[in-house]
Amino acid sequence: MVNNKKSRIYLKTTFKLIKERYIRFILNILIVLISVSLTAGIGSLEDSYSPAYASNFEKGHAPDVILKYIPEGEETTLWSDERIKQLQEKIPGIKKITSLLSMDKKDEASENYRVQFFKDLKEENGVGLPTKVDGEYPINPATTMKIDNEDYFVLESLLLEGIDKSRNHNIGDIIKMNAVSPVPGIKVATKIVGYASSVLTTSKQKERAMSEEEFYLDNIYFSSFKALDVYASILTPSDLYVSLEHTGNYLTDTYKNEINAYKTKIEEVFGSKVKVLTLEENTSYALYKSYTKKINIISIVFPVFFVAVCALVVMIIMSRLIADDRSAIACSFSLGVPTRKIYSKYLFYSMLSSFIGAVVGYILGCLILPTLIFSAYNSTFIVPFITYDLYSLIGIITVALVLLSTFVVTYHSTHKSLKETPAELLKPKAPKAGKKILLEKILFIWNKLSFSLKNSVRNIFRHKKNLFLTSLSVIGSTVLIFLGLGLRDNANSLTNDHLFKNVAGSIGFISLIIVLYGMVLSALIIYALSSMNIDQREREIAVLKVLGYKDWECSLFISRELILITVLAGAIGIPVSMLAAYGAFSFLDFGSIWNVHWYTYIFTYSIIIVTSLISSLILHKKICKIDFNISLKSLE
Repeated sequence: MVNNKKSRIYLKTTFKLIKERYIRFILNILIVLISVSLTAGIGSLEDSYSPAYASNFEKGHAPDVILKYIPEGEETTLWSDERIKQLQEKIPGIKKITSLLSMDKKDEASENYRVQFFKDLKEENGVGLPTKVDGEYPINPATTMKIDNEDYFVLESLLLEGIDKSRNHNIGDIIKMNAVSPVPGIKVATKIVGYASSVLTTSKQKERAMSEEEFYLDNIYFSSFKALDVYASILTPSDLYVSLEHTGNYLTDTYKNEINAYKTKIEEVFGSKVKVLTLEENTSYALYKSYTKKINIISIVFPVFFVAVCALVVMIIMSRLIADDRSAIACSFSLGVPTRKIYSKYLFYSMLSSFIGAVVGYILGCLILPTLIFSAYNSTFIVPFITYDLYSLIGIITVALVLLSTFVVTYHSTHKSLKETPAELLKPKAPKAGKKILLEKILFIWNKLSFSLKNSVRNIFRHKKNLFLTSLSVIGSTVLIFLGLGLRDNANSLTNDHLFKNVAGSIGFISLIIVLYGMVLSALIIYALSSMNIDQREREIAVLKVLGYKDWECSLFISRELILITVLAGAIGIPVSMLAAYGAFSFLDFGSIWNVHWYTYIFTYSIIIVTSLISSLILHKKICKIDFNISLKSLE
């Protein structure tokens, strides 16, 4: 009964510790929450978007391979019935084949590169056929008419939406084509009767021409063989869209390896006469995989810095908390409280706050970040929906690292205090003896400093551990903000690149999220350090008030040290950030440190300084509330 009562009493002291130190408790929660939420959120992006993107290929019956027959000599027959039968016999695993005729042609006058497809577009379950989204299907026979005093065969066509982004061509427009004519002396034109979407254009980027990869397609038209019987009589299909048996899901290495095995077999059968194209050669598909790879690398690179800064701040918070609680530890030690309970008291405080921050941050990151970035993804790729998945491997690893570091830091700090005797713990730690610092020897500078500034400089270098840990925290915050801004600069520098234009824009948006997270984390860190500095020096502030210092003078006296550390650490943080950015961009294989604008350096440094000033202003009220009677109290 007695032991149970003691346990309950000690448990009360644990909750009392949380109540008394609730500001640090909340700050620890928020710092962990910010770090984990960004990490988990970026880590969950692939699982949030890839199932929806892959659904495009499933619903659209995407071809696993496209076979383009390359005739030799004067050969005109392409995919004859005999060759298609040979393909089916030699290659087991073929589910369905859709044949069609394609004509690729560069219009010399307009510099446009166009593709005209001929196929019965209403074929049920056809492989890779377009879907009408507006207008009508091209079913009417071709007509002959004069355009600019020349005779033209006018075919009805669907225009592929997404390729003709500007919609310069409207339904009803007639466009001259540089296509093969079935009758000599009569040219070909097409009449737009509708718009279509295709499973082979799942990004907002222009597709590369399959036959000539150096060209990007400006227009893709779909017409029906039935619209012009003459074509059907003189031409055979040039392309086969083939659906194959496979076990791997789209976008996975398993799928890639299975399809490449089919590709090898087909090339063994037909040799150089057949060009085999997989989805890896499809611009949209390949671009999405490349983009996802870069996002995954970002999810590895940036969390390293967030976790490092988070662990460092948790270490500062807990080491100072235990240092402030020396007398309570001494009393517990003297009363015979088992050391395991003393350990558990502070471990409960730190682990509970870190656990709450980690769990809440993990859930919010997996749910909110994919939503925030969805518009950036959808501006580049066709992603119909978001799959909210609470599994994020990098997020789980981050949670584990944060909790582990919290445990180790708290245990080490408590263990260090318990090595002292109760009598030593009851005494406040004697301040370190003042020593001359290097700046004092530079007389022409030192003699010009005011008394209060000299005192601040001495205090900074007297508490070397505090200087080192605070500087590391500020440098870490500087690196995070610089990396985010640098990533955005690199994204913007690629907007003139045709392939990366939209991708760069969406990566730029992700970098903006990283910058915002970095700024919030920086503000929380500097606020936490400032608040703890005030808590440690309440008696000193009270003495200053007794001596006649005004509240703003007390604020300036206390905050000056942190501001000076921030100014110096921020200056050191810029070259450190450059080194970190160089390594990060090299690992990411995206951009370069030389693409970072000069004003990014100034902006990064300014954010750190302004954050420090704002934290000092916010904490001014806390200094105003300190009662000068504290100075009259005896030491505990």
